[in-house]
Amino acid sequence: MTFVTAIQPTGTGAPHLGNFLGVLSSLPSAIGPEDVCFVADLHATTVRHSPADLHRASLVSAAAMIACGVPTQAVFRQSAVRQHSELFVILAHLARIGDLSRMTQFKSKAGASLLRDDDSQLSIGLGLLTYPVLMAADILLYQPDMVPAGGDQLQHIQLTRTLARAFNRHVKEMVFRAPQPVSLNSPAARVMSLSDPSSKMSKSTQCQNGVVYLDDPMDVVMKKYRSAVTDSAYGLRPYGERQSVAGQNLLNILVAMTGQSEEVLCGRYADRGYRVVKDALIEAHEEHVHPVSRKMSCLLDDQASLAVGLQDAARKAACRAEITMQAVRRHCGLST
Repeated sequence: MTFVTAIQPTGTGAPHLGNFLGVLSSLPSAIGPEDVCFVADLHATTVRHSPADLHRASLVSAAAMIACGVPTQAVFRQSAVRQHSELFVILAHLARIGDLSRMTQFKSKAGASLLRDDDSQLSIGLGLLTYPVLMAADILLYQPDMVPAGGDQLQHIQLTRTLARAFNRHVKEMVFRAPQPVSLNSPAARVMSLSDPSSKMSKSTQCQNGVVYLDDPMDVVMKKYRSAVTDSAYGLRPYGERQSVAGQNLLNILVAMTGQSEEVLCGRYADRGYRVVKDALIEAHEEHVHPVSRKMSCLLDDQASLAVGLQDAARKAACRAEITMQAVRRHCGLST
């Protein structure tokens, strides 16, 4: 069984707590010698960016994956494997604008421009529309059986399966597998913002006080946890009772970081006030998350060695990707 996963290097490149607890912390136990993990830097070019910032963010994202326990030889930059772009072009000819324009993520990011009758739609970049096709190429290139995916990515995985079947029908040959989306069974598949627990923790949120990053110093981490929005109730409710939205978010994070059950944690912290819960979160973060932050920092202190490792991994990935592309080119009548 093989699976593919990737991180897009947005912002500074540092993953936030939701990325770590939802996916990254589960990767080491799931990664096998045939699995693929890469930094999706081509996806980051769908918006205007600084080349220097993207390069730096890509190294930070790679360091984060390695610090979390992903083998160094398994991590590479997407743009270093040219077959990603080549397969994207071929799959784009099979994709339908109707399918792409119905993607929830596209509609969300394109926003109000889609609803107007004027020329505002002309300002929407093509890369935003075709983003899922590049994602399909990223996946199908390595012929995986599974793709770790959250709820917001299921549409994209379904499109990947659709494109795989469309290509197979077109060439009348079973060239691509149709991979299945899978959950890594993390208790924190959806970590919410500390400042707005009704919204998912995200790098694009306006209030960054609610987003904890892996490269945040501990004093910043402490400040963010202590300023987390809570309700007027006196802390967590006893186990079995309905928690508030804010309380449930803090409880979910504590469960994910410590590995202890809600029942145990509610028994320990119920009706003791949110300050005690926030102190427990800070202690758990320092024990379970901060060591990863320190390792990430050490890797970034030697960026030359990190870059060499990424290049070595990319060469191995390219050899594997070329096997798929040889078959694709042959079935498309292209030069091999």
